[in-house]
This record gives sequence, structure tokens and C-alpha cells, in this order.
Amino acid sequence: MKAFITTLSTKKLSLIDEFWSWASQFKLKIESALLTWFERAGGEASKLLRSLLHKSNQWWYFLNHPEIPPDNNLAERTLRESRHKKKS
Repeated sequence: MKAFITTLSTKKLSLIDEFWSWASQFKLKIESALLTWFERAGGEASKLLRSLLHKSNQWWYFLNHPEIPPDNNLAERTLRESRHKKKS
């Protein structure tokens, strides 16, 4: 049993390491693309790209905290259920 738990823990750590590696590479690719286009863009496109760059930490929040879902479906479902119960 102990060997099984050790193997499972090792695999779990490996998946976590793999996720963090992917997330780091993904962030770098996106930020690099934004910077490349920011240098080439002008006018409104430049404003949009600047905004995206400044708010990029908000994008990465769900990558940095994978235990938090990236949507609010649970909250919406809960509200929908409570309204449905009120109408009944």
C-alpha cells in the first residue's frame, strides 16, 4: 500500500510540474506575441494591446491558481436555482 501511495504521489507531482512548465511557456509565448504586435501596431490597436499587457496578470490568475475555476458557472447555477425556487 505504501508503494502505491508513493507512486501515486510521484505521478501527481510529475503532472503538477508538467502543468507549471506548460503554463510558464504559454505565458511567455503570449507576452512575446503581445509585445511584438504592440511595437508594430498604431492607433486603437496599440491602445488595446497596451491594455492587454497591463491586465495580463489577471489572465494568469487561473493558471497560477488552478484550484479556482476560470468561470462562474457555479455561481450562476446557484442563482438560477434560487430564482426558480422563488417562482414555485
